[in-house]
Amino acid sequence: NEVVDARPQTDIDTGTINFRGVNRLTIANNHFLAIHATTPANYIRIHNPLFNYHMYDIKIIGNHFTNIKPHYQMILFNTRYRNGSISSVLIQNNVVTTYSRPSQFIRSYNSKITAINNRFTRLVQK
Repeated sequence: NEVVDARPQTDIDTGTINFRGVNRLTIANNHFLAIHATTPANYIRIHNPLFNYHMYDIKIIGNHFTNIKPHYQMILFNTRYRNGSISSVLIQNNVVTTYSRPSQFIRSYNSKITAINNRFTRLVQK
């Protein structure tokens, strides 16, 4: 899939792509590209909004992010309640290419994440 100039969400608790209260989610093999879109708060947001709920098996694999520079982070995992959690998260083989200094890639609250082999390239403009 190719997603070009997705409409950004700019509130700190949102993402251009939002998932709430999900299990067994895979986001894979997409190309996310910003040409004219304004800057989002976060690009992908995985949120646990439920009390005493356990989210699990989230995979973000093999995606390309081109010219996307969120205000906060590329991927945000958060929970509304301290007793909520997100586990068995794998973030692997993603590529981020940008002309500006990259934002924080992952931010997590109450989550167990494995992040491996993600690459970041900063392009230089002439």
